[in-house]
Amino acid sequence: MSDTPETSIESELRAFIEAQLGHPLDLPDDAPLMTSGYIPSMQFLALTGFIEDRFGVDGMALAMAGATSEDIESIEAIGGLVRRARGDT
Repeated sequence: MSDTPETSIESELRAFIEAQLGHPLDLPDDAPLMTSGYIPSMQFLALTGFIEDRFGVDGMALAMAGATSEDIESIEAIGGLVRRARGDT
């Protein structure tokens, strides 16, 4: 799947996070999510499950892509990590 403005990884991540939170996420894609408390650890587990199911990227692929704590801090960073893990970049 190629990314377009309507179907970008970041858009899908944002929609999933907003559904989990139950309200719109009024933050830019590069804003910190974990350290700011927007995504508690239990919701992070749901997010990792979503990434695996939706983008076909499991924990091993993320580790092989060199995932660090910075790679899961924002929607933008997670999108980049997913692309690296899939070999898109």
